[in-house]
This record gives sequence, structure tokens and C-alpha cells, in this order.
Amino acid sequence: MPTLQIRDVPEEERAALASAARERGESLQAYLRDLVSEAARRERVRAFVRDAIDRADAEPPIAPGEDVPEMIRDGRERNDARWTS
Repeated sequence: MPTLQIRDVPEEERAALASAARERGESLQAYLRDLVSEAARRERVRAFVRDAIDRADAEPPIAPGEDVPEMIRDGRERNDARWTS
């Protein structure tokens, strides 16, 4: 597993994090690992939402005014032809 190292953390901030870890009954390392994991999870969710928005803004697969039932029938006919040939 990769190692992360953070330099130049002010003592006051390190102490606050160590205190929060103690309150949860965890080591500072375990507490920070949970914080990093949660931040990574949130970033994955953000990326998923951005991707969904991008796809929603893309050109729709069916143009307005197209006859969808006809498209379905055509697709079924092509599929049936493949299996009966």
C-alpha cells in the first residue's frame, strides 16, 4: 500500500487531529486514513456526478420527432432475421 507523507503541518493542527483520534479511540494514523478514504470517496462521487451531467448534456440518442415504436419494430425485425437466417 502506498505511503502518504504530509510535511509542515502546524503543531496546533496536528494536536487537534490527535485529540479527535483519541476521542474515537483510534491512532492518529487510523484516524487520518479514514479522513483520506472519505475524501477519496467524495471525489469519486463528484466525478460520477460530473460524468452523469456531461452525458445528460450530450446529444440524445433519439432525435425529437423520431417514431420510437417504429425503431423498436425495426430493431426486432433485424434481430429476428439474424436468428432465422
